[in-house]
Amino acid sequence: MSPEGKIEKFRMNDCQHLDFKIDIHESFTFSMNSTAQPLGGACATVELVGSIAMMSKVIVSYQARIAQLKATTAVAAYDPLEPLHPVQGKAVVLALGTSRYIVFSNGPSNTLGHIHAIVSVNDKIIKYDSHITHQPYYVYSVTCMKHGETKFTLTLTTNPLIPNCKGIQVESSIDINCAYPSHMTLVTERDANCPAKNTETTYSRFFGLVKMKVILSDHIGRNFDNATSLQFNWNVDRREIAYFEENSIVHLDEEEHEGYVLPLDHYKYINMKNVSGTVVVSGRVIGYRKDVLDKLNIKSTVQSKDRTSELASLLEASNVINVVNQTIVEPQTISVVNHPNNIIPLLILNGSGHYEFDIKPKSVATFEYEKPRLFIIPQLEGQGILSVRDLCAPGAPATAIINVLKVALLKVEIPDKVLLRDTFSATVRLLDGNDRTLPFSSVDDSELEVPVTFGNSDILKVESWDFSSRNKGIIHFKLRAASLGETTVAFKYLEISSQILNVQVFQAIKIEPPVLTLTVGAEVQVDVIGGPHPDPGIQFSVSESQSISVAPNGVVRGLQQGRSTLTAMAVGPHDQVYSKDSIEVRVVPLTGVRIHWTHKPPWSWEYDASLGFRHPQPTHTFHFRVCHPFLDFQMECFPIKRCTAERRSTRC
Repeated sequence: MSPEGKIEKFRMNDCQHLDFKIDIHESFTFSMNSTAQPLGGACATVELVGSIAMMSKVIVSYQARIAQLKATTAVAAYDPLEPLHPVQGKAVVLALGTSRYIVFSNGPSNTLGHIHAIVSVNDKIIKYDSHITHQPYYVYSVTCMKHGETKFTLTLTTNPLIPNCKGIQVESSIDINCAYPSHMTLVTERDANCPAKNTETTYSRFFGLVKMKVILSDHIGRNFDNATSLQFNWNVDRREIAYFEENSIVHLDEEEHEGYVLPLDHYKYINMKNVSGTVVVSGRVIGYRKDVLDKLNIKSTVQSKDRTSELASLLEASNVINVVNQTIVEPQTISVVNHPNNIIPLLILNGSGHYEFDIKPKSVATFEYEKPRLFIIPQLEGQGILSVRDLCAPGAPATAIINVLKVALLKVEIPDKVLLRDTFSATVRLLDGNDRTLPFSSVDDSELEVPVTFGNSDILKVESWDFSSRNKGIIHFKLRAASLGETTVAFKYLEISSQILNVQVFQAIKIEPPVLTLTVGAEVQVDVIGGPHPDPGIQFSVSESQSISVAPNGVVRGLQQGRSTLTAMAVGPHDQVYSKDSIEVRVVPLTGVRIHWTHKPPWSWEYDASLGFRHPQPTHTFHFRVCHPFLDFQMECFPIKRCTAERRSTRC
């Protein structure tokens, strides 16, 4: 208190030792700094550290003897201003007359005061335009106007809204190099997993467009962000395989953002002519495009002929491309019986030879690859999709459908009656529950087993088998009828057995007599021996119906003088001919009588010895004479025939 009795206030020079209480948001930490020099007229310093970008009220209080002293202010934490595109530490490299967007992010927010953005750059080298200048992004377009290097520096300052608060000033920089390229590389797109490590040799599909990345760099190896103002000379060594549509330019991939785009990679498309082979593509930088520089009124003095010649060897690049046919899977659809021993091979053709295989769902089947075959091993009934991705020749994967099915039966097609010593075919089919054919599967023909079981192994013999149609679910067997009789036949595949079938081996039919001569009007019944049993199903036919006729029971009648062929056939179901035989039949006029079998063996006393003969219609009269006193002759005419005979017994 003053001598006049007034209360006077004095500013303390040092109060760092006092027990201040600090209230602030939990995202901030604080500490009393006893060594820091207080700012302004302050007597103590409190250091605050913000863990996140936000604003908080700060209350500082001190409990004195007479009262509590308190003061309030606000504090804000902000992320540091830094380059976002390109990232911190990476320079912008541009060819003359090209541009790109650069982006800064963060810095103080508007809640701390009005923000002023100031750009510092060499405007003889770079021309820039502002696009977005508010927190959190500051976007500028920069264009290279002259060769050289400069810094693009962005400075942000704030005017505090709260009294007694200090303004903020932050800055960040990006290096920009406007240059002519010093090195060039061509890279064809490839999978990172491609085992072919040679970067100068790549694989490509033989159709459509092939995208080739063009990498240009400056004298210290920094890649160009934009070099589309450069003029190129593109070539291929084999125009029958590939060609360039635009021989003088390069393109730039860009990535869209809100309000701006960012450069990615330079590229060039190669057009393929659907011809496989090896082609060398090459490119060379020969200067700047005059049309681009003229639009910006840029006069280049650096791209002199001498300078271009000096860099020519470094500004050429080539790439060897192996143009291959598209990878295919054969067959594209397979059906396989669900059995662990049933392995079906697929052919993987064309492509680079480096593949990645996948089956979805994986529970259906597994696989093993032995170039060029992929072996499918069924695991679970169902359908799966096989995809084959070429690791070195980009493109859509080749696919195949895998049907894992439950087998129902083996269907056997075999004749039930076969001729002795004939060779015949048997067909075995593998069917599922819906009578659809399934393939017989094995690694190769020698490992495929479809055993045959015979009831009597002496009757039928296996001559050969044909597995060429096994992928269609068909196997052909050649069997031989070795001996007469009946037997059973059954086939087996994996654990599946066919039904048991009966096969009869019969003797070929034969007509007796082998030659037949008739008179006009005569009737003779021929005998047929052999053929299937019990019912051989004999059918007769004649070649000349004007000479003879034949009845179903084999009775042949002479109609008029001439010759004809009589054929007998053993016919089965569906008009199947098991066996046939033919004889010649002659119809002649009767000019005499001759007895065949002119010698008869002696018979016991009182026993008859038969002598059979055929005779024509109408009836003829026969006279017989016996020349021995101890023999007698008796004529019998069967009911179906009319005959007359005169018996005479005379001594010779």
